[in-house]
Amino acid sequence: MENTSMPFQFVDIHLLTSDERPVVDRLCQEYEKKITRHVLQPQFILQFKKYNDAGKRVKYSVHCRVEAPQVLAASEAH
Repeated sequence: MENTSMPFQFVDIHLLTSDERPVVDRLCQEYEKKITRHVLQPQFILQFKKYNDAGKRVKYSVHCRVEAPQVLAASEAH
């Protein structure tokens, strides 16, 4: 796992290329602002999976879990 200055933990972020990581950072910053309006002191845990590496298009699976003292929520995107 890798920690940043933001309340994010990334699992398997090494699967992303150097071009894909800035996109993840931008999205994290954007959604952190939105979520922190509703949840105090959230901790985001994002897990990345990559499929079809050999094909023309790569498919990603991102699982996000938000943990806070008052809430635990999970979300998936394929």
